[in-house]
Amino acid sequence: MPSWVGKSPSNTFNFLPERMWKVVRGWSDRPLSRAGKEVMLKSVIQAIPVYVMSCFRLPAGICDKMRTTVSNHWWGIENGRKKMHWRSWEWLTTPKAMGGMGFRDMELFNQAMLGKQCWRILTCQDSLCSKVLKGRYFPHCDFWQAPQPRSSSYTWRSLMHGKKLLEKGILWRVGDGKKIRLKNDRWIQNYSLLKPTVSLQDDITVNFLIDEETKNWNEAIIRTCFSNEDAEKILQIPLSSTSCDDFPAWPLSKSGTTKDEDCALAYGSRLFANSMHLRFGAK
Repeated sequence: MPSWVGKSPSNTFNFLPERMWKVVRGWSDRPLSRAGKEVMLKSVIQAIPVYVMSCFRLPAGICDKMRTTVSNHWWGIENGRKKMHWRSWEWLTTPKAMGGMGFRDMELFNQAMLGKQCWRILTCQDSLCSKVLKGRYFPHCDFWQAPQPRSSSYTWRSLMHGKKLLEKGILWRVGDGKKIRLKNDRWIQNYSLLKPTVSLQDDITVNFLIDEETKNWNEAIIRTCFSNEDAEKILQIPLSSTSCDDFPAWPLSKSGTTKDEDCALAYGSRLFANSMHLRFGAK
């Protein structure tokens, strides 16, 4: 793990693809079946950069070198020359549940690991790491409004890259509604953006739609401000009688957290990438 990242991140992290290549070369005299080669690549080679990827954003050139190492060894090398690659890298990195081979896309997985660190900052605010980062970068606001100053460290800039993934997939659960921006935040399942029928300010929060006395939805205001379809979706959201704080959830796992599956964020990032490729890794 590098203790300092200089002006050339590529030189700093170049040891990762070199280490992967050395391990692959050590297998050249071992006859492996296709299944054995897949297991070795996924469990050994792809595990080498995981710890570094959970703290730093790797340059695209480093990810390409790691991709080349995995891809060339999967298809084979004969007499010092790589064999024909019969399928694309996108197919190799598509999860098996979606018809691919399930190899990790290093760039997407890197962002997923950084997203998990951001999730820990959100959910473990009493940890030493969270307290240090908050005191340094966002002492007067929450993590979602945290800035990225020019003087920020490479670690913080890497975390901001992971936060972008969380912002794409996060789903807010309604408590008292004071933290959720009504128009800009995603708080309705399978729904991205509300379209009010009346003019509302961008900074209005969801508690505007909640009756403070009964702790239930104010149906009259909701049906006045939104279409019938949007109003029905809002009214179906259950509210807590204790008015707990709003909290973020990850809808791509059963428990609503990234702890449910190690690959929850990485699988989510692959879903985003595929949907964006059509319109727009964990093993």
